[in-house]
Amino acid sequence: PLWRTLHGFSLLLAILGLLVVLILYVVVGSVRWLHGRPAISDHARRHLGLLLVAVALCLAWGYLLEPFELVGGIKRLDDAGTWGVRQSGAQLLTGVALGAGAASALWAWRPRHALLVAVWAILVVTSLAVHLVAPGISRKGEPVVPEQVAKELEAVAFALSGLEFETEPAPDFLFPDRPPLASWDRRSIALLASETDSQRLVAVSPATVSLSGTRRPVWLMVREDSAGGLLLSSIAADRATATGSAMAYRLGDTLAYPSLTTMLDLPPGALHPLARHYHVDSLETGFRMDSRFRRIMLAWGLQVGSFLRGLPPNTTLTWNLVPGTRLRRLAPFAEWDTPAPRVVDGDLVWVATGYVRSESFPLVRPEAWRGSDVRMMAGGFLGTVHSATGETHVYQRDPSDPITSAWADLARGVVEPPNAIPERIARLVPYPIELFRIQSRVLQRPRWGLGRLEQTRSRLPGAGFDPSVTWQRLTDEPTMTAVYAEPGNRMVSAVLVASREGRDVLRIARLDSSTGVPVPAVVQGRWERFPLYEQIRDSVLADGAEFAAGPVRYGLIPGGGGVLATQAYFGRRGASGRPQLAWMAVGARGRLGAGRNPVEAWTNLLGESAPEPPGSAPLTRFEEARRWMMRADSALRAGRWEEFGRAFESLRRVFGVRSDSGG
Repeated sequence: PLWRTLHGFSLLLAILGLLVVLILYVVVGSVRWLHGRPAISDHARRHLGLLLVAVALCLAWGYLLEPFELVGGIKRLDDAGTWGVRQSGAQLLTGVALGAGAASALWAWRPRHALLVAVWAILVVTSLAVHLVAPGISRKGEPVVPEQVAKELEAVAFALSGLEFETEPAPDFLFPDRPPLASWDRRSIALLASETDSQRLVAVSPATVSLSGTRRPVWLMVREDSAGGLLLSSIAADRATATGSAMAYRLGDTLAYPSLTTMLDLPPGALHPLARHYHVDSLETGFRMDSRFRRIMLAWGLQVGSFLRGLPPNTTLTWNLVPGTRLRRLAPFAEWDTPAPRVVDGDLVWVATGYVRSESFPLVRPEAWRGSDVRMMAGGFLGTVHSATGETHVYQRDPSDPITSAWADLARGVVEPPNAIPERIARLVPYPIELFRIQSRVLQRPRWGLGRLEQTRSRLPGAGFDPSVTWQRLTDEPTMTAVYAEPGNRMVSAVLVASREGRDVLRIARLDSSTGVPVPAVVQGRWERFPLYEQIRDSVLADGAEFAAGPVRYGLIPGGGGVLATQAYFGRRGASGRPQLAWMAVGARGRLGAGRNPVEAWTNLLGESAPEPPGSAPLTRFEEARRWMMRADSALRAGRWEEFGRAFESLRRVFGVRSDSGG
């Protein structure tokens, strides 16, 4: 890349210099057309001749680099016969370009116009023949390198060297305990926080939170209130109320409540992806604006004229409040993904992966990413930004990648080593989602033998391919999965699973007919043929609500239980209404099950129950009310008034009674 950059600048300067000098000589009359032939002064001819020599030498330099560009993938090379012709052609063009330089030098001292034009014409014709004609004639239909070598190169380029392969065994036992069935997805969580005049959605991210020593799968939802403060809610990923409403956890409480309770509440000035560029307050962590010189410098640097006017005493300023901006300023050599929220020891921390990429890598086909082609990519860095204090760290995440290590050595003092990552953060770091999207597309290439990628398009703007998010166990961090199917086959043949187990782990599980499930379009059609599906749908529509399906998600059942497919259906009243879980469908080992909640769907899959028809919800609601009443009674007897208030408020919500209701 360095030689290519130097060559590109040199060639550009030589050509621009030649054109500018030629135009100036034409303007002053040193170069003109006289009696049907060019008339050039001796001084102008020598000057232009030397510039032509520079252009010819730069072209020769480029032709010498051409074989390396072919191998590096910058120029297309997909046939063994083409390689030999292009390599020989590069040597021929180098010789012709040197000849053009010699002819230009001779012309600078002797006006041999015909010789100069002839040599440069030969160079142009030879270049067209080598680049356009010869490759088409020389094709043999053979790969440049054997398939195994190409596969190994792709593995190095896209961080697939540690890919683990396993085959899901044919199950010889009954279904294990019910795995976590994620009811909510990214879009349904986003709809829970429908944008209003007082709040706006900032971020949604799957995670696992620790509550009194117990870990729970959740969706973290961050909102900004009208005053600029942050509200973080922890939505239970695997449960809903009897009426299908979302449930949320409080900090330090393992019980999920039937409301969007707030787990963390941060004051204005906290860092988040939608924050303003600066915040003026009297915080102790800000930069004091107690002198006129400081106000002038900050007004100039941030282009804010109001800083020059009078400010209250003890005024402080914080800026660069967007976590991604901070990370890009600290480590501009990495490309950062969207920061994800995490709860660490009761604090909100934004974590992001920094990617290193290259447009060149030997004999690797490119993949599209962020508007350009990449032939090498690694999630080599980890960035953390504390929302309350602004404390920012950049760590080396992947010590095995040489490009990441090279940047870490150059930025020593800014980039901290992998062993400096705090344990409490290391166990919450997600697998790099942008890298997973690229890897899942690479693995559908024929040489990997997995079949086509069954893509699920995200319905969030700009999100692209949305991998399935699941939790294999209640205490595990969320995993991402992608599924593959053989061409012409309607069954899933392999599952790609990305997880974080102290390190980034990527594995492929191959499936046979006894452990597989149908592809999304097929399994969704089968679920919708359940007898009670139409009744549930018609009941929701008759109630004036919208009935919408979530994505089909796949995950592996722990303990070799095969692959599990799930899909949730939601009802929602109006554009500002919050979605409610109306129908849950599951599938595994050739069986299908459905119900109005995860428990009912799983027991139906096992053949132990049938889905309850519409209209039978009051019994379930009564059971939920009884549970909250017992919790409130227990808190009352123990004198825990705060817990009693929360339980009583939840009891009100079960029956739809507002807090200010008089009866």
